[in-house]
Amino acid sequence: MCPAATATTAASRLRRNARSTKKVGVTAGFEPSGGGFAEYIRVMDWIVASRGVVRIPDNVPFEQAAFVEPVNTVLKGVKLLNLAPDDTLLVIGQGPIGLMHAALASRTGPVC
Repeated sequence: MCPAATATTAASRLRRNARSTKKVGVTAGFEPSGGGFAEYIRVMDWIVASRGVVRIPDNVPFEQAAFVEPVNTVLKGVKLLNLAPDDTLLVIGQGPIGLMHAALASRTGPVC
């Protein structure tokens, strides 16, 4: 699901809760299409028209470009925490997302 570019909810301003979400044609890998684990995916024309696809610059390797979405999502979460320098933060699970949370949160000052 992908929210429309201008969709927000009045109460929370979170685009993910918008009623105008549309199917994007990609699954999490649970359907025969392979989803996010597929080598190729179909990008719907309305996504391209709304600037939902960004060209990777030639000097950026695919391995780095693949981290743009998860790092952006984690950064939004860390900002929502509004951590103070004397806060203590416990991150449970030190997989890639947990490591990103610990690394980005520690840059704001709390002890992780």
